Amino acid sequence: MPYLGYQAANMITTNQNSNLVISKIKNEKNYFKFFIIKFLPLLGWYYRFKENLENKFL
Repeated sequence: MPYLGYQAANMITTNQNSNLVISKIKNEKNYFKFFIIKFLPLLGWYYRFKENLENKFL
């Protein structure tokens, strides 16, 4: 782990090309981020409501 930590810190602080596999991973844009942000609170509300119903009637 010390080697990996050293390489990660070196990769962050310098702009050199690294031979680590993690530096070759491409980060693609998440096109559904807007929908996820808007949908998760509704999903949380649904499960809270469902749990309250189950606690009252079971």
